[in-house]
Amino acid sequence: MTLDLFNYTSDKANEPVDVVLKHPVTGEDTDVVFQVVGLDSTDAQACMDRQQAKRFNEMSKDGEFSAPTFNPDENRAQLVELLVSCTKGWRNLQWQGSDLDFTPENAAMVITKVPAIRDLLNKTTGSRKLFFKG
Repeated sequence: MTLDLFNYTSDKANEPVDVVLKHPVTGEDTDVVFQVVGLDSTDAQACMDRQQAKRFNEMSKDGEFSAPTFNPDENRAQLVELLVSCTKGWRNLQWQGSDLDFTPENAAMVITKVPAIRDLLNKTTGSRKLFFKG
């Protein structure tokens, strides 16, 4: 089997795909659609690099190594930051009865406050099957 590795580059993961939000209770498709890029995308990789650099710098402050401690709130905030970097837009999203414009700040708020969306975006941005064809 011949494999063209070009089909698996960050260029392919940079192309947003539509992800339909399913109703959190019924599992039926809604009309809410997120446009996301993959974890292999340039933006996601840059976000993960920034997060790793911050952790490394904190571990090696003052020339001393200190083991990091796990902070659940910080961990969740980093996941939200990563998912925001992967979210490029949405359609038909309402918040408290009004259409909600896509902005990184609004994306962070929605991803933080709605665990079903956080789970959906976490699962789909990491699914190479959605971004890589061939």
